[in-house]
Amino acid sequence: MDLVLVVLVGAGTLLVGFVLALWATNARARARARTQRLRSYFGDEYREIVEQRGRRKGEAELERRVRENELRPHRIAPDSRAGYTDRWREIQYRFLDDPAATVRAAETLVVDVMSERGFGVEDVHARAGALSVERPDLADLYRSAYDVHRRAEDGDQRIDELFLTLRTYRAVFDAVLLRAQGEASTADAPAPEA
Repeated sequence: MDLVLVVLVGAGTLLVGFVLALWATNARARARARTQRLRSYFGDEYREIVEQRGRRKGEAELERRVRENELRPHRIAPDSRAGYTDRWREIQYRFLDDPAATVRAAETLVVDVMSERGFGVEDVHARAGALSVERPDLADLYRSAYDVHRRAEDGDQRIDELFLTLRTYRAVFDAVLLRAQGEASTADAPAPEA
């Protein structure tokens, strides 16, 4: 009887050990797949977040962004889109008159569109994080454009830098406003009537 008990306990221990080893191997494989999926989707944004927060916290943050994005409304009503597009054209055509004011107006318009889409707009980091889910390639550019926008308030920017910033805002505007609609860029829109 003692020998049977020893054999059963030994077999049970081996089985539990095997199951735990299989579970650990599977968990590592899932973690590698998660890392690869997030790295390939977010690109540079992945690297930046992981450097700031560490791999686990950074990946958790990126997955949180994806989950929140799935809850967000993805469309803007056609009349609102038309109004936003008209505002963009007005902003774009005022650039030579007052470049710094144009960049400020572009930031305001981008925030308005993000707000209507349901993005968190409380600060630039929340906006860039939300943008990174749909367009990870634009998140860092948006942060840079925002920095230029802030410096422009102090009158500390060259016109060429402001022009590049306006182009970045246009890319962000297009990405946020027109993403789900599959429409052409607002850059292709005709000039407003004078």
